[in-house]
Amino acid sequence: MPTIKVNSSGKIITKDGKPSCACCGCSPDVTTLYVEYIDDSLGIPSVGYFEMIGSLNAEEFTGGISGTATLHTETPGSDQWVFTDPTYGDAYAVGTLRCDPQGFYEDVDGLYTFSATVSFTPLP
Repeated sequence: MPTIKVNSSGKIITKDGKPSCACCGCSPDVTTLYVEYIDDSLGIPSVGYFEMIGSLNAEEFTGGISGTATLHTETPGSDQWVFTDPTYGDAYAVGTLRCDPQGFYEDVDGLYTFSATVSFTPLP
């Protein structure tokens, strides 16, 4: 377990506003995510399952049914993950963490109705 480092005056050493133990990356680094993707743009739900390959520490994963979807942090080092499909746009999840992007992602603009559930373990 990492130790929070303090300077000689007892103040926490930070990097980008985070305690020094929180800025070093995700441990262990997950390199495969599993996704259940639901496209409901025509009013008839279509479900697909696929893997995304990448790295929590690199803050980006790619994959998808067509291989062009990405899951990435909104800005480097942020806790907000964004699921982007070039056909349908962006979907956001509420309450994700930089080292844990698992959760339910919903389409933000409502133009196309799609969602994705992201997990560290295989889905159905």
